[in-house]
Amino acid sequence: MTTEVLGVRNHPPAKSHTNVAKRPDIFGDAGSFALPQPSTRAIRRVFAPFSTSCYRNAELPLMSSPSPPFRIGLGYDSHRLGPGGPLRIGGIDIEQASDGVHAIGHSDADVLLHALTDALLGAIAAADIGRLFPDDAEVNRGRDSRDFVAAAIEKVHETGYAIGNVDAVILAQRPKMAPHIDDMRNAVASMLGCPIDSIGLKAKTGEGVDAVGRSEAIAARVIVMLIRN
Repeated sequence: MTTEVLGVRNHPPAKSHTNVAKRPDIFGDAGSFALPQPSTRAIRRVFAPFSTSCYRNAELPLMSSPSPPFRIGLGYDSHRLGPGGPLRIGGIDIEQASDGVHAIGHSDADVLLHALTDALLGAIAAADIGRLFPDDAEVNRGRDSRDFVAAAIEKVHETGYAIGNVDAVILAQRPKMAPHIDDMRNAVASMLGCPIDSIGLKAKTGEGVDAVGRSEAIAARVIVMLIRN
């Protein structure tokens, strides 16, 4: 029976805390099993710590305490390509033939290091690269992207974390990245102060599809795992 008082609909309590489900297709003709039904009070106890009401007007700290044993960050970046080289990526310059390309950007447009910077910042829930190093600031014009990585690493260390490992993929139709992968891994490992076997890097073409496949753009995706010191 359902009653309604002052516009509030009240439902009667459940008759049983157990729901019996019959599944002869699984348990045979004689098979049935009971599903325990938690009480409303038990559900409230479980979800009460996750209520967001107490945070609506609160200023949350950058890092909670106690901090988790590890954190994961994801970074992505892309840049248009223009004629003429060299192409700056992963902290190295890739020289090419006369039909080479370079990335167009406000800084040195190193797509891999930009994605790496955002992954590091994201792992500690810090402001992203665009807010820390805006592309309309004259001081960042032509700036070496290794500066961005260094600033992000400093913030990571301030929060009490160290690099666990990095995994990245470069999306580029040309130039071919395979001959330069190990040089880029060495460069990134040096920037982060970690062994080269902590840096995973591979490259994929666009198979002639979309802006990457038409050699109009280059992109990178990076995942970083941080470990608490």
